[in-house]
Order: sequence, then structure tokens, then C-alpha cells
Amino acid sequence: MNPITLAIDSPLMHALGWTLVHFLWQGACIGTIYALLRSALRSSSPVARYHLSMLTLAVMAAMPIITLLHLINAVSPSAPSQTLAPLSV
Repeated sequence: MNPITLAIDSPLMHALGWTLVHFLWQGACIGTIYALLRSALRSSSPVARYHLSMLTLAVMAAMPIITLLHLINAVSPSAPSQTLAPLSV
């Protein structure tokens, strides 16, 4: 196997790919919440709307990192294996 194939087949790349897929729905949810809060703050000060925008950007920047760490911990080799007992009929 060449190094590219080994890198693509690694658990880290698998977790990174799923992180990007999960960020699609996470970003959509965060954006929807932002839009609802932004319309609720329509009559408030520009500073409050700015802080809401910065908080939204910070959450959007943190979500892929949190998701990646969660996925890496879920497939880490040090985690106890979860095997299913054979079915008895």
C-alpha cells in the first residue's frame, strides 16, 4: 500500500469526513437559530446584534472541533470493545 491509501483509510480521515458531513446539519441548525434570534433582536442596539453574530461565528467555529473530538473518542482503540453476544434460538 502506498502512503496516500494508508492516510485515506485511517480512522482520523474517516472521522474528519464524518465531521464535515455533520457540520452541514449543525451549521444549518445554528444558522436557523441565529436567524430567529436576529429577528427577535431587530429593535435592539447594533452592539447586541454584533455580539450575537460573533457568538454565532464562535459556535460555528467550535462545532467541527467538538464533533471531531467526539468521533475520534468514539472509535479510539483504547475504548472497550462492544461486542454483541450471539443470538440463541
